[in-house]
Amino acid sequence: MLVKACWPLGLNHHQQQQQQQQQQLDSESQQQRQQQRQLEYSWLKLVSQIFATASSQHQHQAVHFG
Repeated sequence: MLVKACWPLGLNHHQQQQQQQQQQLDSESQQQRQQQRQLEYSWLKLVSQIFATASSQHQHQAVHFG
């Protein structure tokens, strides 16, 4: 990719190519962001579940020791 960009192409042609690549990158990054959001959401759910179980266990332990 970088090597291609370094070749001395006709400026107009080069700009058009870059714009097309940029649009492609934008749509790809949007998809990645959506996937990332889903990942983060599932992680948050997982973490909150772990914390919920951990805190309830702690409460049980406190009751036992008390």
